[in-house]
Amino acid sequence: MASQMDIFVRKAKTEEGLRRVFDIRWEGYKKYVNKKEEVIDEYDFASNATLLLAEDGFNEPVGTMRILDRRHGKIELDEFIEVDSLLTEHEKQCAEVTRFSFSKHLKSKLIKYLLWKAVFRYCQANQINTLLISMTPSAARDYQRLFLLEDLGPSGVYHHRRLGNAEHHTFKCDIPRTIEFLRSSKHPLYEFFCTDNHPNISMD
Repeated sequence: MASQMDIFVRKAKTEEGLRRVFDIRWEGYKKYVNKKEEVIDEYDFASNATLLLAEDGFNEPVGTMRILDRRHGKIELDEFIEVDSLLTEHEKQCAEVTRFSFSKHLKSKLIKYLLWKAVFRYCQANQINTLLISMTPSAARDYQRLFLLEDLGPSGVYHHRRLGNAEHHTFKCDIPRTIEFLRSSKHPLYEFFCTDNHPNISMD
């Protein structure tokens, strides 16, 4: 029997799925913008975009994240910084993760981890080793406790005109190095991110 303890992550492909993504994104980003339409942009409909939707056992949307695959098109960061100048040649075949939002929920931490697990799964399936993330400095502290994030420095700092002109810093995550760090440090989340099978994540 389904319950609110069950969390499922899938790609949003249908019009209804997209509506759910934008609803939950709006919950997380309304502090930056005045209207729900302002959290939707052209990247959501680009061919290199994967929009992840997390739902609970009652089929309620509880989280979302967007992956932009730079092998197949522009990423949002290309608008704000000189991405190529901050990456080595092989790192330019990367992905950007953006628009992370989740609701207040009994399983908020699990929702967050499952969305990140889905991102890792996408990158590994597509042989992408470099992940780019930009965020406010306060948000960065939370992620740096979990992943190996390299701050790209002043050249990666910009003000996000779509999100209330908030200052964002850009970070690079080397996924193989992060996995090795989780393994060698016996991190409590190593098995969750790197070895456990999660049939509740559907990336087909």
